[in-house]
Amino acid sequence: MMIYIQVFLQKSQSMVAKKNILGMKFGSLTAIQEAGRNKNGRALWLCRCDCGEERIASGKDLGKKVTRCPKKCVLTEDLTGKMFGNLLVLQQEGSDKHGFRRFRCRCMTPLKAIENDRDENTFSDREGICGAELLINAIALKQDLKNGRERKVPKSCMRCSRILWGKDLRKRNPMEDLSGQTFGRLTAIRPLFRGHKKTYKRPMYECACSCGSGAITYVRREALIGNSVQPIRSCGCLQVEAARENKANLIHGLSNHPLYGVRSNIIKRCYDNKCKAFPRYGGRGIRLCDAWLEDITTFYQWAIDHGWTENSSIDRIDNNGPYSPENCQILSRKENALKRFRDHGTAFEVDGKQVNVHELSKKTKVSGDLCKKLLSNGYSEADVYSYGKLPLHQKNALSRSIHQGQKITIAEAREKNRIAKIKPPQSSEMGSYRAMMARCYNPKDHSYRNYGARGIKVCSQWKNNPLQFFIDMGPKPEPKVRYALDRVDPDKDYSPDNCRWITREENSSRVTRY
Repeated sequence: MMIYIQVFLQKSQSMVAKKNILGMKFGSLTAIQEAGRNKNGRALWLCRCDCGEERIASGKDLGKKVTRCPKKCVLTEDLTGKMFGNLLVLQQEGSDKHGFRRFRCRCMTPLKAIENDRDENTFSDREGICGAELLINAIALKQDLKNGRERKVPKSCMRCSRILWGKDLRKRNPMEDLSGQTFGRLTAIRPLFRGHKKTYKRPMYECACSCGSGAITYVRREALIGNSVQPIRSCGCLQVEAARENKANLIHGLSNHPLYGVRSNIIKRCYDNKCKAFPRYGGRGIRLCDAWLEDITTFYQWAIDHGWTENSSIDRIDNNGPYSPENCQILSRKENALKRFRDHGTAFEVDGKQVNVHELSKKTKVSGDLCKKLLSNGYSEADVYSYGKLPLHQKNALSRSIHQGQKITIAEAREKNRIAKIKPPQSSEMGSYRAMMARCYNPKDHSYRNYGARGIKVCSQWKNNPLQFFIDMGPKPEPKVRYALDRVDPDKDYSPDNCRWITREENSSRVTRY
């Protein structure tokens, strides 16, 4: 079955009728001779372009898909020196990425024609031409818009075309001048087309307001006539008057006072469940009284009458009661902190008197825990002040006496002398042993690359056993400063049969020789 279908397709392809198009022209191509058939059975024709190039195309594609040679040339004539609108062709410069020929052109638009007709300071007697140069391909140079009636200005550079098109559009559709007209309280004085470092695309009007303020307002034309934007009818005085007439906008004048923020924080703690302090206030049922909640002036007057200042705070007498005139008092921040310690059961008392440990620690420069330790062991506040001025070794002596249960006074602590720990002198042999271990096993040692990195090790008898090292090597000869540890064979490890004491001069000469 498949073989039958293939034979049928081959016969049907060979049966495609061939049309004689010899000598016919399709675009810039002319059919000159037959060139066989393609795989689909279509007739192929050898065509020659007007520029002399040849190509092969099927008769079905000629005139539809194929009209040019492979170089895509569209003309052969030289356009140098010709004018296309306001563009003067100077010379041909290669082709673009699509293969179309490009020409360098100069814009010959007169400067007088592109003057800004919306600028008050324009001079209509300017001479000369634009002179801008641009590269344009032959298609864009010769072709016009599909609808030629839409092009109202001659071909020019991009800048000149835009200016000429705008001038023509304004000439055909002129805008009404609103100067002298009144819109609400605004009276248009004159149009403005140029602002700071720019030209307005739409005119702005300089307007005067009839409110008597003498303010000059600059409003867009669309905002004056109320076209596509919200209309503007005053310099802003209408909005101010509307706000004054609205009783909901009346304010108490205390929004910038510190007490306004104090009251706002109280409301957040008591009513805003997103506030971090809400569980300790509103979560426990603490509320602000109705008189203070509804009117801030009542809260403000109470606080001022009771001597509130910016360095004081409002405290509740009963920690479980509400914020109200009967349950609130004005306290300094210091007094409020001490009261909070007492209420929470964390106050530190000495002989029935509460001590502000934080303030005492700040003044004496002694930690709070150490202040509590000294006060609880019978020392007075004056002793804590004196303790803060003692040297470190005397402070340690006093603290050590408390730990040992044999407390000493501040005067006895002042008599303690510093006990310096004197390290015993290190033996010269021990220094050599440590240097040997560092060279072989410490990668941070500067000599490790010449010893441990090369595989030099310390024998098992000496490793981590300096006493055996002393027994095997014996003491250094006198003077010990002049002698060093040396290996007889530099390629072997440190061991009793490969090590000896030699002078540093001999060791240096051996190191240099190796």
